Amino acid sequence: MITQSDPAHFPVVSLCLQHELDGVIFYHDRTMRIFNDDGSEAEMCGNGLRCLIAYLWDNGEREETYTIHTKGGTYHGSYDKGEVTITFPKPSSTFKKKIGDSLFDVVDTGVPHAIMQGEMSALGPLVVEAGYNLTTYQLMGDYLKVATFERGLNRISPACGTGCMAVAYLLGKERVTLEVPSGERLIATTDPLTLTGKVEKKETLSILDSL
Repeated sequence: MITQSDPAHFPVVSLCLQHELDGVIFYHDRTMRIFNDDGSEAEMCGNGLRCLIAYLWDNGEREETYTIHTKGGTYHGSYDKGEVTITFPKPSSTFKKKIGDSLFDVVDTGVPHAIMQGEMSALGPLVVEAGYNLTTYQLMGDYLKVATFERGLNRISPACGTGCMAVAYLLGKERVTLEVPSGERLIATTDPLTLTGKVEKKETLSILDSL
């Protein structure tokens, strides 16, 4: 959900619970803040940013290139016929990290992701406790299957844009299709670092009806 309300007086947790939302995006003065369904604030959300740009376009704020500030950095985006492309800055850090008995590649694309190849494991809560999202990937021929166990959600998210970009960057894929748990397919490039996908409006919620 996207709103221009004041987050200090907004019922994020109850609204997410009532409407089965993953989080709420607040937008003001070219700045995006996103709160998870547990009330915690995330640094950045790649797919949330795509939704925000589509929202701005649909509401008449039409620009060739949008510049949006987040706690995870400044990002640029564009809208074209229902698709939104986000341009990411180069990851702020990439290193290896041992969590429990497992060694992960960590890539920070606005949110830090501990990455491992294979199916999603039961390590999600342990990785989240260490301060990272757990992102896994599987090679599926001409595309990658990517899943992320997210902080703040404490479960596998339907789609994680920063996780997709972290995997694409780690593998050095010039252009790659990524399939996320929702079934959506996104396109990532690494020179420049971009993430592209369709955005569709689901519904309009009345905040007052949820109070």
